[in-house]
Amino acid sequence: MLNVTQLSGFGIGGGTAAYDIYRDQDIFYRPDISRFMDTWAMDLTSGYASWSAYSIRLVLNASMFALNGTSHVRVWLHGYDYGTPGNGPFIEKIYFGEQAASGDVYDMKDPPPPIRMTRSGANSFQLGANAEPLDEFSFVFDKTKNYVISWWISGTGIGSTGLRYKDGVSGMTSMAKFAVDDAAAGDTTGFAIGGGSSTGVGRMILVSKIQVR
Repeated sequence: MLNVTQLSGFGIGGGTAAYDIYRDQDIFYRPDISRFMDTWAMDLTSGYASWSAYSIRLVLNASMFALNGTSHVRVWLHGYDYGTPGNGPFIEKIYFGEQAASGDVYDMKDPPPPIRMTRSGANSFQLGANAEPLDEFSFVFDKTKNYVISWWISGTGIGSTGLRYKDGVSGMTSMAKFAVDDAAAGDTTGFAIGGGSSTGVGRMILVSKIQVR
């Protein structure tokens, strides 16, 4: 059995980065820094509908995050297809941004503008029944900062409006805005708890994992 000791003082935060150095006895090694590692992850165990024509924002507090990242971020989403393959939710647009230093809690820092996330290079895409990763993007992730993930789901045309969720998630709040595509705005107004199938403190919707490297 390996007697592994993490060396403080190496990597970001002295033992909190995705590339910290470790020691087994007198053998030193460094994990593969090209691999993504989870800074936050949770299995979303419930699903529901009624998210037609909503902008939704997740306000993610720094207390959620375990690791810093030095170059890239990858976000995983978990849709819900009601047992009908090919009928998962259609995401028109989804953004990732640092929380603004002032304003409403759901405001995103701009500049730099929030990052539009894609899947296989597409800005809009349909999800299936399982958790799946979006494309990675360049970003230095600081686990001491708060972040916002924002998306628009019109509920028209392709797919259902079903999104997986999990209640009781510490350090986050979900909020919604009806009938307005406000996914990309940094400084905005009108997001509130409630709406659709309900948002709230501790209700994580759609996002099942955030990875860094």
